[in-house]
Amino acid sequence: MSLTGRHLKPTHSRIKNHAVKAVVAISACALILSSSAAQADSPQPTPKPSPSQQTATNKKAVDDYLSKRTVAVAASRARKASSLRLKIAKTRQAIARAQVNGAQIMAIAAKYKGTPYRYGGSTPAGFDCSGYTSYVFRQAGINLPRIAQSQYRWSKRITLAQAKPGDLAFYLSGNYAYHAAIYAGNGMIWHSPRPGESVKKVKIRNHKMGFGRIPASAVVPGLLAQLARDTKALNQLVKPVKVAKKK
Repeated sequence: MSLTGRHLKPTHSRIKNHAVKAVVAISACALILSSSAAQADSPQPTPKPSPSQQTATNKKAVDDYLSKRTVAVAASRARKASSLRLKIAKTRQAIARAQVNGAQIMAIAAKYKGTPYRYGGSTPAGFDCSGYTSYVFRQAGINLPRIAQSQYRWSKRITLAQAKPGDLAFYLSGNYAYHAAIYAGNGMIWHSPRPGESVKKVKIRNHKMGFGRIPASAVVPGLLAQLARDTKALNQLVKPVKVAKKK
């Protein structure tokens, strides 16, 4: 019995079906391999910290910042305080050394020689005793109290032996100063004596006298104001800082 070609060879249709299946299988394998390679190459995600870990990390960062800031602020305050202390010391020294320029006062006092006495007068149109002393010193930038007794109480007590040109001289009745003048040295004074007379320089006669020196604070009022400002600033810097309690 002879075999026909139908039994010996697969038909064209069967060959085609086998080829299609092979291609599909190969494609599937390739897709699987590609996906695996992509997963292998991609970076693995970093595990996120837990909420408690994140809170602890943030708190440490804040504490570190506050600690560094506190140190920096303290160092800055210490530098400012040191600078202010030095400035205050220099200002106090300047105030302690301050004194009236006697030559300047003598020159001003002499300018008004011959000005007539006028009760209550405090201008070159006419002077009473304390009006004259007040006006002369005011021309040098120094403000005196207006009345003789007030000038006496305000000034620093000195003796005749200590008196220098530019100091104040007073006629006394007990402890009351009823007349004010400017000491000119060598036992002499500039003054506006009484009604009917005028400003002149005279020798001190038989009067009970008192002498006063212009306070340094009056000579340098600007330095006094600066001292007050710097002292206030220093006190604010060095006062204890209240620390807020943790809630």
